[in-house]
Amino acid sequence: MKTPDTRIDVSDEPSHDDLCEREQRYLLKAIKENIDLTDHMNDAVKSLKIVLAADRSIHEGQVNSLV
Repeated sequence: MKTPDTRIDVSDEPSHDDLCEREQRYLLKAIKENIDLTDHMNDAVKSLKIVLAADRSIHEGQVNSLV
């Protein structure tokens, strides 16, 4: 059974520039307060691995391992 499309209002969401500014402020805070960003970096690396595997899969036409 099909359901109709639902529109989600995101007008109150931050813009791309706002998100970039928030990231920059957090990085500055991390530097000033010596906050450990290891978990954030590990998550970023995992995300990049997923994106690269998906890209490779598209170009090769086969499933790729994330290992």
